Amino acid sequence: MIKGKISICLISMLVASAAFILAFVCIISLNGNSTCDVLCTAVSVSNSDDVVNNIALVVPANSRITKIYASMQQFSIAPIDGGRISILTEGGTGDTIFAHRFGKDPSIGSGGYETMLVQPLYVGTEDVEVRLFSFFEENLQTASFLELTVVYCPAEE
Repeated sequence: MIKGKISICLISMLVASAAFILAFVCIISLNGNSTCDVLCTAVSVSNSDDVVNNIALVVPANSRITKIYASMQQFSIAPIDGGRISILTEGGTGDTIFAHRFGKDPSIGSGGYETMLVQPLYVGTEDVEVRLFSFFEENLQTASFLELTVVYCPAEE
């Protein structure tokens, strides 16, 4: 009889823990209008170019960025130290709402960066520009190839 009661208690604790985790995820993902979006249908935008020192793409207003991927390839005669990702409001002319500089292994000719945001980044009520720069020391440096991909949850219709 005691084993049965212990089993029921353990199952109850497991169910309560699962409910707590789901509630926590729901609270984290509140998007400002009191609705809870645990999952969304994601959209991806990508841009790549050869022989440039930066590339950009636009993420629409009211979206929530969930992932950012960036990669670069240097010229053998013109090394790059790394890259910088910036997200700028007002279509690329306003404030920086996200910035991250990342290094590249000096012994190899390519580098990359990726992040999965635990709390999606709300971009605001206007389009934003996501830009990837390649640099050497503190100066922009032309790369052989740059590629940038952003995954986001679009605004609700």
